Amino acid sequence: MATKAEHRFVCRLANGLHARPASVLAEAAAGFVSSIVIERENGESADARSVLSIVGLDLQRGDGFVVRADGQDAPTAIAALRELIETGLHEDEHVPVASSECRLPPVLRMLGVEHIRGVGAGGGAGMGTAVCVGGLSLPAAALDAGSRGPDAELGDARRAVDSASNELARRSSESNDATEAALLRAHAQIAGDAALWAAIESRVREGETAARAVVGAAEEMASKLRGVRSAYVQERAIDVIDIAMQLVERLLPGSMAAACPALEQGSVVFAEMLTANQLLALDRGHLRGLVLGGVGRTSHTMILARGMGLPCVIDVAGAPAVVHPGDTAVVDGDGGFVISPVNQEVRRFYERERWVDERRRARVLPVVCQPARTVDGQLVEVGVTAVDAAEVAMAIRNGADGVGLFRTEFMYLEREAPPPEDEQREVYSAVIEAAGGKPVILRTFDIGGDKPAPYLGSGQENNPFLGIRGVRLYQRQPELLRAQLRAMLAVADGRPVKIMVPMVANVREMVWFREHVETIGSGTQIGMMVEVPSVALSIDRFAPHVDFVSIGTNDLCQYWMAADRGNPGVAGLCDELQPAFLRVLTRIVNDAKAAGLWVGVCGEMAGRVENVPLMLGLGVDEVSAGPGDVGAIKLAVYEADAGRCRELVRRACELDHADEVRGLLADFAWRAELEAPAVVDRACIEVGVDAVSKAEAIKAVVDLLGISGRTDKPRAVEEAVWAREAAYSTGLGHGFAVPHCKCAAVRWPTLAAVRLAEPVDWDAMDGKPVHTVLLLAMPDGEASGGGAAHLKIFAALARRLMHEGFRERLGSCADGQAIEACLREEVAV
Repeated sequence: MATKAEHRFVCRLANGLHARPASVLAEAAAGFVSSIVIERENGESADARSVLSIVGLDLQRGDGFVVRADGQDAPTAIAALRELIETGLHEDEHVPVASSECRLPPVLRMLGVEHIRGVGAGGGAGMGTAVCVGGLSLPAAALDAGSRGPDAELGDARRAVDSASNELARRSSESNDATEAALLRAHAQIAGDAALWAAIESRVREGETAARAVVGAAEEMASKLRGVRSAYVQERAIDVIDIAMQLVERLLPGSMAAACPALEQGSVVFAEMLTANQLLALDRGHLRGLVLGGVGRTSHTMILARGMGLPCVIDVAGAPAVVHPGDTAVVDGDGGFVISPVNQEVRRFYERERWVDERRRARVLPVVCQPARTVDGQLVEVGVTAVDAAEVAMAIRNGADGVGLFRTEFMYLEREAPPPEDEQREVYSAVIEAAGGKPVILRTFDIGGDKPAPYLGSGQENNPFLGIRGVRLYQRQPELLRAQLRAMLAVADGRPVKIMVPMVANVREMVWFREHVETIGSGTQIGMMVEVPSVALSIDRFAPHVDFVSIGTNDLCQYWMAADRGNPGVAGLCDELQPAFLRVLTRIVNDAKAAGLWVGVCGEMAGRVENVPLMLGLGVDEVSAGPGDVGAIKLAVYEADAGRCRELVRRACELDHADEVRGLLADFAWRAELEAPAVVDRACIEVGVDAVSKAEAIKAVVDLLGISGRTDKPRAVEEAVWAREAAYSTGLGHGFAVPHCKCAAVRWPTLAAVRLAEPVDWDAMDGKPVHTVLLLAMPDGEASGGGAAHLKIFAALARRLMHEGFRERLGSCADGQAIEACLREEVAV
């Protein structure tokens, strides 16, 4: 006999009734034959057996709801669900507390711009149309395919659902992590969700294929979740997309891995995961930045992205779901955040950022095209790590001294057969031409590890980084190697081309490789990567068989520290600043020098400007960096004192922890004592600045320090200025403001000035708007000129501003040159 029962509840869960507690509730409801619904106070209801329907109710903490059952076991069902809701739905997830530190630049912060937090993994900023990669876009053939009939399509869909659901349940039961197990359990529930299946079935019966029905149903569900009040529940849309991708992959094997849309305009790509080859397949002419989810900082994707100079933000949970495709998005790699959509104020801010960057690049270009030599005379070549001729050409234009590493293996990936020799000759020839007569190191293909080539039939390896890769593969595929060597040697033709072999572990492998090269041709230097510990400690044994060595710090560090560089869980171990790793680098360089070998470094470590003092202290002959990093590295070399850098390395090797090395590197005075430029510099004066607010005016005057090279961290200077401004307004009256700061990011005492095109409100002492901004920026600390000098200059400037004659003279200056003369004469700086 059918009966009815109900009970009213109030949601007590901090994050509301989201996917995981909903999955527990749905699982319990499924154990009863009665019809069970959950109803909000507004009358909206959901099937209690459907996780997605429950989540879609958007029940938040404090919301009231009622559970109704109708059927023969209704009282029992309600009693059981009551017990579960009141005692069994725990908020077992740790909800991260948002950091109080806001990384938005002050201008955007004061505008209240909403942003998505992440971790900056590639500097700079990019703006473009949001494009989601790795989503549910089906291959064209699947979109065009017709239905094979409802029964056949539903059969395929059912098998995919059961397979995915069973797999997730199995992983949940095997997981030792309670949170992971709960998540997998929830995903298993979603895969088998009644509402999702109903939507799939409905679409199939309307004539769609199983794959199209899955995509359509998932997008429908995800769209509903994105529309709820709770940001937490909105983020669950990615769970539905995740499940749908798993279903589609089962229906159309390989279709999800190959997802890579064509970019038709300036674009910011959002993806949960992005492989190196997906990145390479994107049109770099249109690519403005990346926003990724679970991608390691040292993955090949990120290595390539940094080499391309792409702004990147990672660790953005559910990256494709945080944006609406087609909206304009900004990715700010310096700040580690994303903005989308973009309003006019944000667009104006980033357009100025681009203008500032162009001015700064124009200033340094003539400088970085010179050889990189420290103040005390140590020369180091700065090469580029590249994957095509375009990158080489860009780097050479920006001052690169050659090609430190050309990665040939990317020609071999994402294709059904190896590249033919004529294609290889064409590529290598283009690279050599782009280098314009500067040395080029061509590395033979480094396939294996995280760069598989299925057509080689190597099969699955349990630990591919320790398996058949590099020279180990050559011995199994000798003709593949010979074809590449023939192509390389054919185009070398007396030009400064070197050939380098990866993954050598013993002398026999090196001898074998050299014999193969010399059998095909001669006249080219032959070197090897040092990336295996057995080589690092035996350089003297290899020296008779090589002409040069280049240290591959990425792999050498992971092998030396026994820590997978793609595993975030051991990122702290796979850190090139580990003192033990610095000790082995020192050993390699010293042994190579003793043997008369040229030593380069071509890993990620060499491409980071903050590591320049370590590279100089080690005494390497060359560092190889991404095209976008060459200029910054050269600028750092010009200021360095090599003797101090050697002392830095010596001290670092005596430490125990990477964090200690990092601290030493930050604090150590490795730069040479350079003569400070004049406090007042024409390069730091600008007239007619277009600023519409106090925040924009401060940014504009701080930008001058960045453009002129007086700081390489203008945002840090800007924050320091605002820290002072928060205590009291620096609007001194009569239209003048004197913001000031002491900041470690300021290199030399600077008095910068901007005259605004239109006055802006400054909360000045006399209440009048400000038309002239005089920024006094000092290095932090007495030793670097901050301290008393700050007070002396500020007091002098404030006194002069009290005099009407000075104000009138400064106000009558027609241009920056006149302002410079006025400040020098009147303020005596």
